[in-house]
Amino acid sequence: MIVDCHGHYTTAPGELAAWRKAQIAGGVTDLRITDDQIRESLEGAQLKLQRERGTDVTGARTIICTLKAAASTATPTRLMPHESFARFARKEEKMTGSRRFAFAALALLAAALPPGMPAAQELKLAHFMAPTHPYHPRVFAPFTDEVEKATGGKLKVRIFPGGELGANPAEQFNRAVDGVADISFVLPGYTAAQFPRILLMEYPGVAKSPEGAARGLWNARELLEEEFRRVKLLSMWTITPGAIYTRERPVRSLADLKGMKLRVASSVGGDLVKAWGATPVFTPVTEVYNALQTGVIDGVLIDGGAALAFKLIEVSKYVTVGMQSVLTTFALVMNRDVWNRLPADQKAAVEKATGLAMGERAFSVWNEVSAKGIEAIAAAPGKELIRLAPPEAARFDAISKTVTENAVKALEAKGVPARKIVSAMAVN
Repeated sequence: MIVDCHGHYTTAPGELAAWRKAQIAGGVTDLRITDDQIRESLEGAQLKLQRERGTDVTGARTIICTLKAAASTATPTRLMPHESFARFARKEEKMTGSRRFAFAALALLAAALPPGMPAAQELKLAHFMAPTHPYHPRVFAPFTDEVEKATGGKLKVRIFPGGELGANPAEQFNRAVDGVADISFVLPGYTAAQFPRILLMEYPGVAKSPEGAARGLWNARELLEEEFRRVKLLSMWTITPGAIYTRERPVRSLADLKGMKLRVASSVGGDLVKAWGATPVFTPVTEVYNALQTGVIDGVLIDGGAALAFKLIEVSKYVTVGMQSVLTTFALVMNRDVWNRLPADQKAAVEKATGLAMGERAFSVWNEVSAKGIEAIAAAPGKELIRLAPPEAARFDAISKTVTENAVKALEAKGVPARKIVSAMAVN
């Protein structure tokens, strides 16, 4: 039997061999697991699965997770995500008597629970930042507290930071779609082709103000649902406008950007940087520090908060502000099947703790961090905060306005109601 850290299990003898084969096919060589782990209490796993999934055992066939790296494994092991293994296992073997027996046992266990017995459910919330990131204690933790309090402890949310449920920031949306996480923090710009509608908010001039961007997104949510039809959209927000961090060369004018490689978070930032005369480089934020430190990139288009939150103040000498810039957009989404299974009172609790209220809270938190980051840069020895002179800022902004208009036209030509979306987003 394979039991992971969440109590998901599989019992067929051939499953372990298939799992090992799948891991090796994925490039994993260290597959040591202990006998104790394999013999972990089936009853305990079933009980935990029962708590998580209620009495619904019909989907147990698809609930196959890989074993988390064993405590005895000296080297951290990169394991195949459970959805990939599930597909692999289904190809490798058919339903066996032992698995049918296990499912029957689980069904009997569910039937043995006292009628009407309340079962506390725990949802998994995944994000890719460190627990020290301001969103963890000031946005996500309050959300978990509010939900638990509102439901009298019947619904709890456990946070998995730092990519514990899958490290790739670009895969966070799929984590929620596939059920690896029940709730995921998503940066739409990392998979821009999936989210052209919500990313309109990132273009300069679309939001009336950075402070009003969360309200604009929420006002346009019905027009954005098409992109989130596979999940339950819980909240959306942006951060403060992007600044230009550079390693060695200051940016005081458009001409200074020529020949520079600037990291961007999305295609919107890429369009902007290219129009300004630099070369855009797409890199997850978790890799930016090292890329800037080693000279792989010359600079970064990111907001002021990154100076402290991602320690870019340590590897940047100059930071340029004063032009209209990209507003990086975020979303919090939930697995639709899990959402549909929640009773009405628990859905109401989740919606009350998310929505526009969460979006405005998240912006407020980051606005504070951003202000501190800009102050830190201005005060740091050997660093220079460059505020563009108004005539030079106007040259940046004129180019940015053209980029925004071209993006709207391009989406309209594809049948996307971009102008209607932009109009809905443009609220105070």
